[in-house]
Amino acid sequence: MTLSLKAFRAEFAADLKTGPVGHRRYKLTQYPFLALDNHEFIMLRYGWAADRLCGSLLCFEAWSGLVDTQSTSFAQRFGSAMNDVFEDIVGETLQRIANHSRLIRKTVYERDQLVKLFAGKSSSQCRRCSRPM
Repeated sequence: MTLSLKAFRAEFAADLKTGPVGHRRYKLTQYPFLALDNHEFIMLRYGWAADRLCGSLLCFEAWSGLVDTQSTSFAQRFGSAMNDVFEDIVGETLQRIANHSRLIRKTVYERDQLVKLFAGKSSSQCRRCSRPM
């Protein structure tokens, strides 16, 4: 996730020889932080850092490793769990934004929406009953 300046230069020099710009963009998403000598880090781009910390790149790397070494169903369960974790992170982030906003009055979570939507109905009538309410 982090490279020193020397390693950063070496990685990109090698990438320049291999081909298109897309490779370099992947490398920047893979290593969105630059480590300085005095234990400080520079975030190269917010979007790359966010993607690396909780986005599809991290999930894809782990998922593909599981497909290679474990069963496909295990990898699918992992992917589903990562989607749930991502939703939780986004929900928490939106809640923090809402808490400090003058314009947002309330954050309504999915579980609360489902309770209102399916109030008085049996679980067989709920299409999302695989998730606890």
